[in-house]
Amino acid sequence: HNKGLCFLRPPAEGDASATAQLRFFGTLLGLAMRSDILLPLPLLPSVWKMLTGTPVTIADVKDVDILTVNFLARVRDAADEPELASLFSSVVPAAFVFTSLADNTEVELIPGGRQLPVTMANREEFCRRVEELRLKELSEGPQVTAVMAGFLEQVPVDVPRITTWSELQVRCCGHATISLPMLKAHTRLQTGVPAATVAMFWACLDKFTQLQLRKFVRFAVAQERLPNVCPCVQAGVDA
Repeated sequence: HNKGLCFLRPPAEGDASATAQLRFFGTLLGLAMRSDILLPLPLLPSVWKMLTGTPVTIADVKDVDILTVNFLARVRDAADEPELASLFSSVVPAAFVFTSLADNTEVELIPGGRQLPVTMANREEFCRRVEELRLKELSEGPQVTAVMAGFLEQVPVDVPRITTWSELQVRCCGHATISLPMLKAHTRLQTGVPAATVAMFWACLDKFTQLQLRKFVRFAVAQERLPNVCPCVQAGVDA
């Protein structure tokens, strides 16, 4: 993962334990969406795109595996055959094979790929095949099936189809940034609190960093993030 965010690694073939854990993770996401109990999960956009069927892009691949993206850029920029050959090694052989995200085993990019060397003439096809492998792993891997199975145990099957990936992220995790104006607009103050005290309270919070604001919200309501829509909008000020 990059940027301090995580993605869902495909389980190795036959790893029933990892598959069960991914399904349970999907169940937790579904429960968070149903109950409005937020999970402050540091997940990359590709995870939410996976759940909503949104196409992943090379930018998503870069978020997950920047080393491969940089390697492919160097392959494309190689000036001649010797420079191209120098980019490969026993770890990354100069053939139409590449390592999987699941367990780093070799995957043939085309039938008979182990016997097909990478050359200046076919290097672009090699790069395209590697990109296709990563895109498929992020959008169609067994982790997608497992997480979706758990998720759809808790929410209607149409939810992923009618929700954008960013909306789903907020529904499950809330806003990563604490909005002080939203917090102020949806805060009930005890009757009789002097106006000067209230003003000092908000002036103090206005100087808080995001980390400090998250800690305050956690202290006040037992969660670090604000919901997408405040409950009082739907259920009245007593919510």
